[in-house]
Amino acid sequence: MTPPGTDQLVAAAVELVPAFLFAVVASIVGSARRIVFPDVPVLRRLPHPLWLVSLHYLVIAMLVLLPPELARARPPGVRAASAVADFALILFLPGLRQIVTLVTTPGWRPTRAWLVRDYGPALALCGLGALVHAVPPSPAISRWLPVYQTSIGLYLIVLGGAMLYRIRHVAEPGSWRPGGIAGPHVRDTVIVAGGLALTAVLIAVILTERGKVFVPVLHAGIGLLCVGPMVAMMIGMVVRQLLFALAMVTAAAGIYFGAGALHATAGPALGPVVDVGAIVVLLAVFLAGRDAVRRAIDRFVFRRSRRRAEELQAFLHTLSPELGVLECSRRAIHELARVMQLRGVAILLDDGRALATGDLALDRLREVWPRGAAAAALPSRLSAPEFGTLPLPLRGALVEADVLGAIAVASPRRHWGHLVATTGIRGVIVADEDTPVLLAFADQLALVLDAAELLARAVAVERSLAHAEKLAAIGETAARIAHDVRNPITAARSLAQQLARDPGSAANAEPAQLIVAELERVERRLRDLLRFARREEFSFTTVDLATLARDVLESFGPRLEAAGIALDLDLADGTAADADEDKMRQVLGNLVENAIDALADAPNGRRLTLAVKAIDASATIRVADNGPGVAPDALSHLFEPFFSQKANGTGLGLAIAKRTVDAHGGRIVATTGPGTGLTVRVDLPLRQGARRARA
Repeated sequence: MTPPGTDQLVAAAVELVPAFLFAVVASIVGSARRIVFPDVPVLRRLPHPLWLVSLHYLVIAMLVLLPPELARARPPGVRAASAVADFALILFLPGLRQIVTLVTTPGWRPTRAWLVRDYGPALALCGLGALVHAVPPSPAISRWLPVYQTSIGLYLIVLGGAMLYRIRHVAEPGSWRPGGIAGPHVRDTVIVAGGLALTAVLIAVILTERGKVFVPVLHAGIGLLCVGPMVAMMIGMVVRQLLFALAMVTAAAGIYFGAGALHATAGPALGPVVDVGAIVVLLAVFLAGRDAVRRAIDRFVFRRSRRRAEELQAFLHTLSPELGVLECSRRAIHELARVMQLRGVAILLDDGRALATGDLALDRLREVWPRGAAAAALPSRLSAPEFGTLPLPLRGALVEADVLGAIAVASPRRHWGHLVATTGIRGVIVADEDTPVLLAFADQLALVLDAAELLARAVAVERSLAHAEKLAAIGETAARIAHDVRNPITAARSLAQQLARDPGSAANAEPAQLIVAELERVERRLRDLLRFARREEFSFTTVDLATLARDVLESFGPRLEAAGIALDLDLADGTAADADEDKMRQVLGNLVENAIDALADAPNGRRLTLAVKAIDASATIRVADNGPGVAPDALSHLFEPFFSQKANGTGLGLAIAKRTVDAHGGRIVATTGPGTGLTVRVDLPLRQGARRARA
């Protein structure tokens, strides 16, 4: 038996390339079909027709390696192999045509008449092939063989032309970039037409019995031309499968040659033990080691973590609803693109808002994407083969953006929108592994958005209630303010009338002073009311609180001296806080003024204490007096709006002070005791530099 020559080995290797590529693409597409078409049993359960093409090229590669004398003799085994190669190619085309029709015609299902019309010629041709291959070589068979081969060629051209006609009407513009959509493109029609033309050339070469060496190259070239666009779009997954196959073949070869070496050293007695051990190791590698090999390829070649689901779930647990719907969505798509290694991800919300990250053309897609109820009516999962069911503008925008698919972000409470994505070379998306991960992520994200919306509504309601309470409080005190304003204005009007009767009299000086004092009282009431009602803006700088306290006390110097109030000061210089200096000056001034007013009813020995210190991580201001103090039941109401123990007070000073201190991130408290007066303490966060210096 003549061993295979170099030409045969090269020809077999050339034939094996499309065999492997078709097998890889068939496994990828078949896995995706189970996810994409859950409701179409014929697409979920039947093997993809591309497996037949792979089988065809594999058998041809085996036949090419046959010794010439065996190929001429055509024993039964060779004839059976040739029949398998022919039948695989013949049955491939009607199977592929059925899938193309299912994908391009929404809702279509094959009828019995259609199946007879589509598969009838293929079965008849297979019957003719069975007769040709069943009979040993003879002159009669030699005469029928060209007719049979020509019939196969014509059948391929006619059925391929029918598919080309259908594809041409649904083909979309686009490229075969990695991660591109898997639907038919305009360029696919050129590929199919080129494949049909090369098929005609191949038939002519076979019939004329010329270019025998050129036949395998031309035959393999047709397969590569047809599978090339699919490989280009699935390059990441194809490389993944290729590396896995090489790893498995290398492991099998290592086990085989290792067992051979052990045979040589172990001797005939231990030969069976070596064989059994080799089989056990081979089974362990192929059964238990497959997942480990895939994980290694994903980890070291594609940087693809096998813990994608755990990473995404851990991220969602850190996503706070306080961020709001848009910020949660923005962070979610960014993390999804990072973990899944997607070229681009976007979320299209039902209210028309959209966010994107990475390389994804969103402008046109955002314009045509449905909103509201129309968006909620879209399928929960959209993949490229289903784009044909969408309106033409939306389908064109999805193709232009190279979107692989869309997944609904919906909870039992409401439908939020859709996640759309596109991938690249390293962004390997495996349908049966990654689709459940993406679906779970979308569902959990919808729950987070629910929480964000509910929290936003609760905050809005709280603000509305707070505003309503403020308005109610203002309305409640309007009568008080009106009363307080009416009395001094009435007095001022009477005094002014008195002055008008005799403006030059020296006795009118006192009434004039009373008019000024009463109007100043009115101005203070109105100023406090307006300050409480408006929303204040803060400008934070580094403030030395000891210096601020000295400045405030200096402005009260004449009043303190006139009231006979002694000062006890404990001001630690360098006690700094990040604060609004003007606002804190008003707070401290209000506290000192309240202490002076409280000491007016105190007996002799009036004393006011002002201390500024840094305690732990706080800058503390303490204002204390030895006046009559405050009743225990009134102490808890001191910082409420419009609560005052002064006869002419508005009750807004301490309320404004508390709001100001709260805005600084601090706190203000008041304490009192029998005969000990009132102590008010303000704690503000120390400036960061001062805090580190103390530590």
